[in-house]
Amino acid sequence: TYILTTDGQLYAAGRNNTGQLGVGDSADKNTFTKVVRNTNGAKVVDVRAYGFGSGTYGVYITLDDGTMMAA
Repeated sequence: TYILTTDGQLYAAGRNNTGQLGVGDSADKNTFTKVVRNTNGAKVVDVRAYGFGSGTYGVYITLDDGTMMAA
């Protein structure tokens, strides 16, 4: 589960066995933890989750400067 704040910060919680939350480790999160990314001052404006049948999961992040990155 992800929360995007009005000031462009992204937080995640939930299963994280392969690091799919993007919080810097692979421990499951029972509380919301800030997603770790160097955005060079840009704010997160959109978040899109993805999953593949192979068990690969994660999220794409779009910044206000148009940059896209994966978490």
